[in-house]
Amino acid sequence: MNGFTQLDNDLGREIGLTCGSGAFHIYFVLYSHRNAKTGACYPSLKLLAEETGKSLSTIKRELHNLREAGFIDWTTGGYNEQTQTNYANLYTFPRAAK
Repeated sequence: MNGFTQLDNDLGREIGLTCGSGAFHIYFVLYSHRNAKTGACYPSLKLLAEETGKSLSTIKRELHNLREAGFIDWTTGGYNEQTQTNYANLYTFPRAAK
């Protein structure tokens, strides 16, 4: 990854206090994939696992914790029967600054 990711300090602290440091780490890496102009964010679970050093089960658990707390949401990408492939989820950040 190149560049930098700017995250509101108060939001970062709240995520850490509410969901824990592991969830904050995953949120930060997820947010770093967000397109600043469009807000689109489509990283795969595999990519999040590789970039955080966490297992897929941990990624899924922490994403659900972040969703339950209202820090993220997503639309399921779906499944293509013909090619037998999954489409990436679209993640959104309802509490992040625009």
